[in-house]
Amino acid sequence: ADNYRDFGVDSSYLYADGDHVITVDGLYVHESQKLDATWGGGGSDNLHNTLQSLNLKGSYWYRHTYGVTLASFVYNGSKDATLYGNDGSPNTQGESIELDYSPFGQSTSWHQPWANVRLGLQYTYFNRFSGRVHDVDGAGRNAKDNNTLYCYVWLAI
Repeated sequence: ADNYRDFGVDSSYLYADGDHVITVDGLYVHESQKLDATWGGGGSDNLHNTLQSLNLKGSYWYRHTYGVTLASFVYNGSKDATLYGNDGSPNTQGESIELDYSPFGQSTSWHQPWANVRLGLQYTYFNRFSGRVHDVDGAGRNAKDNNTLYCYVWLAI
């Protein structure tokens, strides 16, 4: 069996003042891997690997109705060509921006607290993927080709 040991630290900050809410979040995780089964079956070059991740995010909401979130993520770890392919690197980094609208976000909104709808748009941009900027998969795919645009509707009841 493979064994994974994670150590993580996270923190959050919240500022709320009437019409304005600001949050800042951070997360760091260090993972140690002992890949007995994977390595024994030829699925990795290394018996031991590590991964580190750092995620930072800041958000602002106006009147609990309009919001914007900026985020950054970085993942680094041991090189292992068999496990991670091509470059052998899990190193990935990027940013995202999210805009959201909650039409019934205020305490005086229609049918509060039961009408909970949020509309949003999130764009995630990759600067590096699997250790590379260009040709991340050996077939000409670039890191930016993993960029995603995500539209959503949340409904909570």
